Amino acid sequence: SYLDGLGKPTIVPLRDGSRLLPSLIYANPSGEGELLVGDIAVNRCAMTPELVAGDFKRHMGLSRRFRMGNREFTPTELSAVILSRLKQDFESSIGPITSAVISVPAHFQSEARAATLEAARLAGLPCELVINEPTAAILASSTTLDLDGKVLVFDLGGGTFDATIAQVQGSEVEVLTSEGDLDLGGRDFD
Repeated sequence: SYLDGLGKPTIVPLRDGSRLLPSLIYANPSGEGELLVGDIAVNRCAMTPELVAGDFKRHMGLSRRFRMGNREFTPTELSAVILSRLKQDFESSIGPITSAVISVPAHFQSEARAATLEAARLAGLPCELVINEPTAAILASSTTLDLDGKVLVFDLGGGTFDATIAQVQGSEVEVLTSEGDLDLGGRDFD
């Protein structure tokens, strides 16, 4: 999303018109090293799971490697593929990105945050700031809703779970506490 002229967050649809991009990557064996992102990877997962990578976000900043066919990738490299796809879709719709803020799970430690910044660099995305996902939700909501008082945000993503409590007064947001679990997410309930 981006901030429009009034400072309101506006979601940019992806090339297929959807608003969500599944964080799965498929290594196309018939292409020249082509990595396909999103729904095509979801559709290929059941038939060729050895060519699909997912859940790499949980391993950002760690030495884990993901094998897809005869190739290996780090979580940072795979995240760069996702960010690159998002950047391409955004720029084809809105124009060049001059700066970006990336939201990450609240439980991300400094190594995972540094790996996220590196993924942005690899994707050619000028990232200025990395913030917690629930904090991003509170900031976005405070621009469109009349929030006042303590706010609790539960962020149950596909692979992670976070909770944040913030004090909100008008446009001022103070995060009181934020915590999460990198090994619990929506996919664990599928």
